[in-house]
Amino acid sequence: MKKMLLALLSALFAAVCVFGGCITAGEDGKDGADGKDGKDASVYEVYEKLNEELAADGEPTLTFDEFVREYFNYSDGELEEALSEKAVINRSLLSTVSVLTRFPYTSRGYFGSSTVSYKVFTGSGVIVWLDKEEGDAYVVTNAHVVYASDADEIYCPDVRLYLYGQDIRNVNYTVTSSYDITDDENYRISATVVGATVSYDLALLKVEGSEVLKNSAAVAAEFAEGDINYVGESVYAVGNADGRGIAVTDGIISKDSENILLDFAGQAYYRELRTSAAINGGNSGGGLFNKEGKIVGIVNAKDENSGIDNIGFALPAGRCKRLLQLMYEQASDFDPAKGGVTKCKLGITMQTTDTYSYLNESGFAEIVEIRTISSVNDDSVFYGKLLEGDVLKHMKITSADGDVKEDFDVTRSYLVDECMFSARVGDTVTFTVKRVSDGVTVSEELSAEVTATQYIS
Repeated sequence: MKKMLLALLSALFAAVCVFGGCITAGEDGKDGADGKDGKDASVYEVYEKLNEELAADGEPTLTFDEFVREYFNYSDGELEEALSEKAVINRSLLSTVSVLTRFPYTSRGYFGSSTVSYKVFTGSGVIVWLDKEEGDAYVVTNAHVVYASDADEIYCPDVRLYLYGQDIRNVNYTVTSSYDITDDENYRISATVVGATVSYDLALLKVEGSEVLKNSAAVAAEFAEGDINYVGESVYAVGNADGRGIAVTDGIISKDSENILLDFAGQAYYRELRTSAAINGGNSGGGLFNKEGKIVGIVNAKDENSGIDNIGFALPAGRCKRLLQLMYEQASDFDPAKGGVTKCKLGITMQTTDTYSYLNESGFAEIVEIRTISSVNDDSVFYGKLLEGDVLKHMKITSADGDVKEDFDVTRSYLVDECMFSARVGDTVTFTVKRVSDGVTVSEELSAEVTATQYIS
């Protein structure tokens, strides 16, 4: 049977290529039968045509799994892996939401009169915690998705989320010419901004008692562990690109860390992962996932300079996870008129004095950046302990009850700043440094307790 099927397969590949217009004669490339010259035959087209031929000859048709096993010599394990990758991506669709924000703008007229108008913007978000029985959830998105400095309220008072399959404009919701959002009673999930920081372009949304969530197939996504990413890792972005509903693009991590200048609430630098996955307007706030379906970044920008292709950016997962925990803890004190988070600042200034790279045990290129103390504020808990010229080698944060929150070698410039998001009042921060004393290099371990004076916005 295999020989017969292989013969059919060969003939069908030829048929699909000819009818798809693979052979062209005209200079303008439009002489094919349907104007789609050069179109490749997809595996699914061949599979469908093969089953048509088998049915016509009275032979039993094949499932797609059987077809792949028969013709591509996939083992059960390889087939399971190939199909599971598709399943992982599809699960990510169910943890992603389209975000619509409706901002009010009040115009003042003569004699105290006023007129309220509205603007509607689109973005994306990822469900990171879910209690479906209660219809409660927490969703991460970008601050710039829910922020407008010129609106009556800088953080949006009307945030609506839509699940995959319920996020199509003019089907699941309508935006009128006066920027009302209508016809979405059966699909919208109302959310509240409970944490946000423009300094890091991140926001936390809270959903309570949503009937839509209760009756949905929604799932929560997880963050990837660790703070080091490697170039070449396969990733995919899920988001509401161009406001046309949740969709997926794929690529790789093309640069593991870089600081880019963004003009958002004033120009500032943001640390980002760079990806070749296509990013478009509306993707902001959506997830950048790895092949296990875990979040490696939250998409927030793309390079739009002329002639630039496939340079998109995402906020790294490690930073996002720590910041979201801070926002969650401080949600009851969040002020929508101001925003921001309160975090630990030790009053230490560092600089990178050397860099190099090497291949680690896994064969991945790893960068090392040497961090050196350049100054310590006189109100810092490390004043008189850390000295100018000390080289940071290791850092640990331990809670008051002895739990180790962070414990890592200082190999990258961003690690100390980002891991300080884990520090709370009463925690102990310990640095191991290399210091030159009387011409001799020595190792010193220095500890200090985080006080309320270091814990500032």
